[in-house]
Amino acid sequence: MTEHGTCTVVFSVIGMIVCFLFTLPRTLKNVSYCSVFSCGSIVVASTVAMTAIAIKKPGIGQIVTVRPGVSLVQGLGPVMNIILAYAGHVTFFGMFSELEDPRDFKKALAMTQIFTVSFYLLLAAVVYYFAGPLVASPALGSASYVVRKVAFGIALPTIVVAGVINGHVGCKYVYLRVCGAETAHKKSFSALAKWVGIVAGAWIIAFLIAEAIPSFNVLLGLIAALFTSWFSYGLPPVLWLYMYRGEWFVSKKRGMVTVLNMLLVVLGAAICGLGMWNSGYELARIQVSEVFSCKNNWKPSLDVGK
Repeated sequence: MTEHGTCTVVFSVIGMIVCFLFTLPRTLKNVSYCSVFSCGSIVVASTVAMTAIAIKKPGIGQIVTVRPGVSLVQGLGPVMNIILAYAGHVTFFGMFSELEDPRDFKKALAMTQIFTVSFYLLLAAVVYYFAGPLVASPALGSASYVVRKVAFGIALPTIVVAGVINGHVGCKYVYLRVCGAETAHKKSFSALAKWVGIVAGAWIIAFLIAEAIPSFNVLLGLIAALFTSWFSYGLPPVLWLYMYRGEWFVSKKRGMVTVLNMLLVVLGAAICGLGMWNSGYELARIQVSEVFSCKNNWKPSLDVGK
């Protein structure tokens, strides 16, 4: 948006400070107000970019279902990005625990999943059909020079809040273990100092990791391999198997579900192992000079209209 107006590290520091400030409220009630703007901004930004790409048609019809000559380790990168796209449910436990009426969780979950999956499919299909091989990462960058600036400007609330919500949930898990549920929400100096310290520490670590791994796609793949593989595929079936331990094959239906959950555990382990292989391969290709660099790390795929 600023044509690389200053050092990339400076932008990262600004982002860290903004996210730190937005994470400071100790309850999700306050943070959740921001999510309304976050959801609206990404829907509008994506719709603007999608419409502009459909009008411009920069790579219409250049669709490759299976790209030849791609090795397994290279092909895993896009797969890990898709897996990460559905990793939002890592926050479900935290949100469920703070609902005024826990009975609303299933309705909220159904609405979220139906809308998310439908919108993802629509956006991906339209953008890929009209942009073809020129699809950028993030996909908003596939639009023309002016439109992508507008789209990223509209999407700024999402870019900030998406990180804030995940950061808040992660910090809350640590905070509850440090303070305990009885003292966690007290307004004592000790409780507040611990919360601020945990939030500050989390965002400093996030900043260091982001600068140490300057490639957006590599970082997403690494996160998906380390965490999403287990939160999405490994831990849910493990919890199910634990919940019904000793009763796995009491009926034919239960036995089929048991086998399915066992297969999901294996799938999670495979995604973790293969994803780490891909991440290690991509990390080895990053040059040392790119780490904590002021270099512009934005590489647009299309410059029509500049």
